[in-house]
Amino acid sequence: MHDRTVSLFVKGQLLVEMSLRDGAKKAERSFPFRFMLPKKRRLTKKLLDEVMLYGKIFHSPVLSLKAIKVMVVNDVVDETKKDTDKSHFSAVAAKKYFKTAVMRNKVRRRTYAALTDVISCMDRNSLNVNGNIFHCVLMLKPTILDIDQSALKQAIHEIFVKSRIIT
Repeated sequence: MHDRTVSLFVKGQLLVEMSLRDGAKKAERSFPFRFMLPKKRRLTKKLLDEVMLYGKIFHSPVLSLKAIKVMVVNDVVDETKKDTDKSHFSAVAAKKYFKTAVMRNKVRRRTYAALTDVISCMDRNSLNVNGNIFHCVLMLKPTILDIDQSALKQAIHEIFVKSRIIT
């Protein structure tokens, strides 16, 4: 068996280096931003349209947030939703700014990976305002390509604090 080294460069800088053996199927893959939000935490098309119509909008240089607070009635349980007691999210990358599907998917994955910290804060209910449930849409701007992952996490956290979804 032969070992082969694969390197991933972004803008001239080494991002990931890994070794693959011949015949190994995607072994030891550790590429960043492979995280996608679980389907039960994503907004459906119907809920996305509702948020886009009635949501309150907040802006930052990197992204915009549209969010609505959801009123939960304990007597009525929606069978189509698996997690009615948790907040739902979606990231939207417009074709106007990100021309290829590869770029749109890349920035969405980066956003979902950075969003995990905010989701964990909201799930703990200690930082979430009164334990409310929100439906949130993050609309990405082209400036997202100019910042690194830690700055993106900070920008997402700041916009959620600005919207008073977390404290």
